[in-house]
Amino acid sequence: MRIYFEQVAVVQSGHESKLLEGPLAASVPVGIVNFRHELCYFPRTIVRSKYPNIKLWAFHEDGGHFGSMERPREYQRDIEKFLLLI
Repeated sequence: MRIYFEQVAVVQSGHESKLLEGPLAASVPVGIVNFRHELCYFPRTIVRSKYPNIKLWAFHEDGGHFGSMERPREYQRDIEKFLLLI
């Protein structure tokens, strides 16, 4: 969800390169939830270069691009786990 918000805000501000190129501050905790049938998958090593403070990395066998709507209970549990970790 955050990436959509960031992308729209950055495009509107005219600073797209910051979102696409620069790493997020190391102090910002990040939770990543992957679903098996997502349109694209990024390996942890690549994601870590932009988001160095990954607190949660979850993977689900079901669900796709709209995983939070397809598998809401699993998504909710991931959010709860993430909040407990930060």
